[in-house]
Amino acid sequence: METHLTNEQKQALEQNDGIVEADNVIFMRVDLFRDMLGFTSDDELRQQLKIGFDQADRGQLVDWNPDKIKAQGRQRLEKQQKDS
Repeated sequence: METHLTNEQKQALEQNDGIVEADNVIFMRVDLFRDMLGFTSDDELRQQLKIGFDQADRGQLVDWNPDKIKAQGRQRLEKQQKDS
């Protein structure tokens, strides 16, 4: 899936340090998303996404647990902040 942003959306990203929230949507620069997840390169992110998509195609899924995901994200953020 290829997505193209409007000039207005691109400008909003530039003016807001790469993150824009609107209604139920978040626009984020890929490099920020990659770094937030702890990947060192776009290739590493693509590899991990492919692994996840392949697992989903095989039916290897887990239940959606937003509280657990948020907790893991907070732990990663804490670790990144301590390491920097």
